Amino acid sequence: MAGPLTGVTVVDLSAVVSGPLTGAVLADLGADVIKVEKLEGDIQRNVGSRRNGFSGSFHVLNRGKRSIALDLKDPAVMPVLQGLVARADVLIQNFRPGVVQRLGLGFEAMQRLNPRLIYLSISGFGPDGPEAGKRAYDPIIQAYSAMVSVQGLKRGEGPEQVNQLIMDKLTAHTGAQAIAGPCMHGSELDWVSISNCRCWIRQLPLCGPTRARMPLCRARILSIARRFPPPVNW
Repeated sequence: MAGPLTGVTVVDLSAVVSGPLTGAVLADLGADVIKVEKLEGDIQRNVGSRRNGFSGSFHVLNRGKRSIALDLKDPAVMPVLQGLVARADVLIQNFRPGVVQRLGLGFEAMQRLNPRLIYLSISGFGPDGPEAGKRAYDPIIQAYSAMVSVQGLKRGEGPEQVNQLIMDKLTAHTGAQAIAGPCMHGSELDWVSISNCRCWIRQLPLCGPTRARMPLCRARILSIARRFPPPVNW
């Protein structure tokens, strides 16, 4: 049975977790997702035990996709990528801040190539603000957003990391939702920015602290949340 995004083409330039999972969810909904990997492959291929060149996590994060390997630093392959983008409806990228501009793959360049393209940019701290240019990984966002305080205070102890990539996963599902709606309803949306940090900060007031020390944690969380805009920039 055809999914609601059947007929939608997605070019997935992302790697590791947040971007690839976004693409996988869109593929689950019927989109034709083309994953573009560097020549040595997405680093997630080598995380954990492997079989036939795939780790279990890579398989889950990239299910339902087609794949092509390109060296995006080589100008000779740009016509290939440009051909894919010209025919696509959506582009996903989660490069470190500044990389897409150096590669010539920023929003403005891609929109000139394909004015109807929806460009999804995933970053740790969003496109603006004092942290905008910083790299971010799941444990960093857990610490910055006060998640580790919530987790540790449950046992009356110090900060404690959640041993799951919960920030990346929440960001991925937020990104897929932000893309699916416009694709299904014909919106003229052209640029979406998703921030790992903003996604989680907006959820923290729902944690429901109960221990005696929790009110201080709740006050700190709400203070952080008020300083951040919603996680999705349109």
